[in-house]
Formats: sequence, C-alpha cells, structure tokens
Amino acid sequence: MTTEHNEVTELIQEEPLLFIDVNLGANHTERITVNQGDDLKETASKFAKLHRLDADSEARLLILIQ
Repeated sequence: MTTEHNEVTELIQEEPLLFIDVNLGANHTERITVNQGDDLKETASKFAKLHRLDADSEARLLILIQ
C-alpha cells in the first residue's frame, strides 16, 4: 500500500461514529464523541463523573449512545 492510502485509511478509522450534544442546563451544552471501538459504558461513566451527573442521568446517557 502507498503512504497516501495509509493516511486516508487512518483518517477514515479516526472519524467519529457519533456526536451527542448533552444539555447540562443553564445554557450549558457539552458534546460526547463516540468512536469505533469505544467502551460505551465507560464513555457514559466518564462523562457523568466529569459533569457530576447522577446515576439516573448516566443510565439515560448510556441508552442514548448505545
């Protein structure tokens, strides 16, 4: 394979599968990016902890990204 082909392949593999904008209230929105191979439970958990979401909100978030 050529170097150019490898670069294009890497770009395609790195392209996110999904973006979700999460409304955290008071005109504050944060984005979750889901990539190929991500552990969705871990992604939801990290986001919830970072933004101090309760367990119910974390569970709903996981449902959305699955």
